[in-house]
Amino acid sequence: MNTEDAEQHRPATLSEAQRQRFPLVTDKPETDDAQTYTVFSYLVSAIGLLTLLVGGYFLLFGPEYVRYNVVTGMTFKQILQAYPGPIASLGAVAVAIGQAIGNAGEKHRVAAVEAVVTTALEREQITPDDFGDEYRLSMRKRQDDRLELDLVDVTQ
Repeated sequence: MNTEDAEQHRPATLSEAQRQRFPLVTDKPETDDAQTYTVFSYLVSAIGLLTLLVGGYFLLFGPEYVRYNVVTGMTFKQILQAYPGPIASLGAVAVAIGQAIGNAGEKHRVAAVEAVVTTALEREQITPDDFGDEYRLSMRKRQDDRLELDLVDVTQ
């Protein structure tokens, strides 16, 4: 090990008593909001994909001219045939919005997990700097939806 590696190496500052307390069991993460975001994103994306496919179909295979009665107006099918480009564009926008909602839900889920892990470590008076370069946390979801944190020695 050269001197540069020795300067960059951070030793662990965990006491033996702190190491013996692992595995830690956290509280259940509050991910209900994230679940709602996920379901809503799937719904918006599905509607957008369907709209994109319908618009694309009429864009490719629709008639060259649309004839309709001026007095009664266009039927639903004639509207789809007359405006396939804007319909497909709205579908693509809806798919993008659905993905953005899904990403926001994932951010909520990550924030909820980080919060319960931080709380569990604070309860044991452990900071992330205490792990140094020697240990990492291993996370496992239990059947009761709580997380189990275990200490992994990465020097071996």
